[in-house]
Amino acid sequence: MAFHRVAPGFVIQTGALSSRGAPLTVKQQALVHNLAPEFNDTKHVRGIVSMARGDAPDSATTSFFICLAPSTPLDGVYTAFGRVVDGMAAVEAIESAPRTGEAPNTRIELRGIRVVKQD
Repeated sequence: MAFHRVAPGFVIQTGALSSRGAPLTVKQQALVHNLAPEFNDTKHVRGIVSMARGDAPDSATTSFFICLAPSTPLDGVYTAFGRVVDGMAAVEAIESAPRTGEAPNTRIELRGIRVVKQD
């Protein structure tokens, strides 16, 4: 998976199926579907992880973004579900990568993440 969108001062985005290095298996394909929105009171500030989607609130599938700065227009209308707690230096490096428009000039791979449930 690659970061396919870099909008400095706004978001970096990954998760698009078209950015995968290999096609999905049949088992993986069965898991991809539109997600119902789960809007919440979490503010879209630096480091928040949220689902990307099209115009329809229930059009999120696999793509997500990390906020690079406060983005109040996203509050309550995009599903925030996580926060970067370690690794903002990597996020900043992605933000500063050379790009054409919002597309990185070279592939920036997402190789792994660690999800930690916190109360």
